[in-house]
Amino acid sequence: MITEIKINNFKSVANLTLRLGRFNVLIGSNGSGKSNILEAIAFGGAASDDKLDNEFLGSRGIRTASAQLMKSVFSKDYFLEPIELEFKGNDGDIKFTIEAENESILNWRVRMKEDFSKKFA
Repeated sequence: MITEIKINNFKSVANLTLRLGRFNVLIGSNGSGKSNILEAIAFGGAASDDKLDNEFLGSRGIRTASAQLMKSVFSKDYFLEPIELEFKGNDGDIKFTIEAENESILNWRVRMKEDFSKKFA
């Protein structure tokens, strides 16, 4: 079970750590970022399968756009940084650093994947 998600630089989410329980509800006004949190989770799932192409992302409910619009633009500092997604769970942790190639959504790539899964004896 995933117990914590960290999202950095994804759409309207500049920096978020979200602790999860067995049942989670996202509540907020329109435009507050609820859908972007869910899309970041789906984006991380696509990254884990190395399927960051436009067709796969769209079929998973991720509203794709240019690379500039997929990154947080609230600060110049975030705009230049890659997207980082980290998932912590009972079976270990995994972190993705994702960046665009040639500023095209069709060419996203995982720059770094750190898998901290627990090894079973």
